[in-house]
Amino acid sequence: VREEAQVAAFVARCVEVYGGLDIAFNNAGITGYMGAMDELAVDGTGYYHDIMRTNVDGVLYAMRHELPLMRASGGGIIVNTGSSLSHKGSAHMAAYAASKHAVIGLTRSLALELAKSGVTVNAVCPGFTDTPLLRKAAETIKAKTGRSVGDALATLAAANPQGRLVTPQEVADTVL
Repeated sequence: VREEAQVAAFVARCVEVYGGLDIAFNNAGITGYMGAMDELAVDGTGYYHDIMRTNVDGVLYAMRHELPLMRASGGGIIVNTGSSLSHKGSAHMAAYAASKHAVIGLTRSLALELAKSGVTVNAVCPGFTDTPLLRKAAETIKAKTGRSVGDALATLAAANPQGRLVTPQEVADTVL
């Protein structure tokens, strides 16, 4: 999703295979760097830019190529993945939180732009979801704090309103 030409090719292939595009779920993302702000690499070679290119640019590129097809067919639905961190900050996850704030900004702006067009744009902002990405984050927490992966996952689960990790199926059901 970091390369606009690849996103364009993917969207074109979907149209080729399925005959059109009615709904798009823009769900790629990385957590990337987890640590102190003053150690965040912003030299263009890592961390910050990796997160922004994946989480923000990927959504932007996808919507830029999905939108013309939906407009041409008279309507459609775009759903972007934010995060529970789309609406708040998080210590040691500034770049990720900023990227997910940006996804909400893009989503809200395009939703307003298209309000009368027949194309709706929304976002889901799940809490901590039991995915390989989250488990990798728990490994990072373990490495930085010495706590077990299980303890890290339990802490993340407790931060969700449900008091447990969200399942990928719950997110999919919400999108559908």
